[in-house]
Parts: sequence; structure tokens; C-alpha cells
Amino acid sequence: MELKDVMSLVALLVSISVAVMLYKTLRVSIKTTYLQVTRDLLREHSKEEMTEKRRFMRTELPVILEKCQKEKKILKEISSSAEKTTSELINYYEFIGMMIRERYFPKKFLVHGLWASTIIFWEIIKDHLNWIRLPETRAPDWAEDFKYFYEVCKGYQNRKYPSWTPESKRNRED
Repeated sequence: MELKDVMSLVALLVSISVAVMLYKTLRVSIKTTYLQVTRDLLREHSKEEMTEKRRFMRTELPVILEKCQKEKKILKEISSSAEKTTSELINYYEFIGMMIRERYFPKKFLVHGLWASTIIFWEIIKDHLNWIRLPETRAPDWAEDFKYFYEVCKGYQNRKYPSWTPESKRNRED
């Protein structure tokens, strides 16, 4: 074996080891970014304003939605503030569902922290979507990413906490 061949082999081995180190560094960087985004979303989820919205969703929204159905009026006609809060929450969960569905973000990071509130909120609104926003005034895929996120969270709940029910959390005092 000539010196030239030995040098080529050494260069190849060095290149491979550098590539492996870069790959490992990239993986750590990506995971760190995911954790930072998760931390930021969970921080947002824990803010007092968001806590108040979730409390409204568990306590007042079911009553208002029943009233919508009984009076055959959309949510905005009954209460514009309830419609605004409900739309903000739907958009929040819709955004997270889209991030997970499109694989911008691995689901394991978000599902673990948000599964209970996602299940509770979806189960409150699922039968009332037409009273929240009329079919002719919304996009055809409106709330589909939220529904997808709900299904992911429901699968997680069935695996991790099979005896948990939305009522057990919905009825607790905050």
C-alpha cells in the first residue's frame, strides 16, 4: 500500500468521524429547539389569561352552547365574548394540531403536557361546531387539525391513563 492510499484512507476516516459528530450535534440542536418550543407553549398554556379561558370553557361554555342549540342561534348571536374566547381556544389547539399533523414538531413533546385540556375542550365543542361557526362561513377543514390533535391525545390517554375521564378534571376547582 502506498503512502497516497494510506493518506486517502485516513482522510476518509476523518471525514466520516466529522460527519458523525455533525449529525449528533444537529440531532441535539433539533431536540433542544423542540424542548424550547414545548416550554414556551406550556408557559403560554399556564398563563393566567389562558387558565381563565380554559375555566370558561369547562364551566360556562357548555351552558351557552346548549342555549345556542335550544334557541337555534350561533354563538356570536348569544354572546360575542364567548364566541371570541372559544375561537381563540379553537385556533390555539388547531395550530398545535397542524404542527403535529404536518410533522413540524414531534407529538410526544406536546401531547404529554396538553392532552387533558385538549380532550376536555374537544368533547365540549364537538357536537356544537355548527353553533360556534356556521358551515357556510367557515373553511371546509375548519377544526380538523384540532380534531386530529384530540385523537392523538385520546390515544395517549387510553395508553397512559385509561381510567381518567374528562368529567374528573372538568369538575375540579382551579
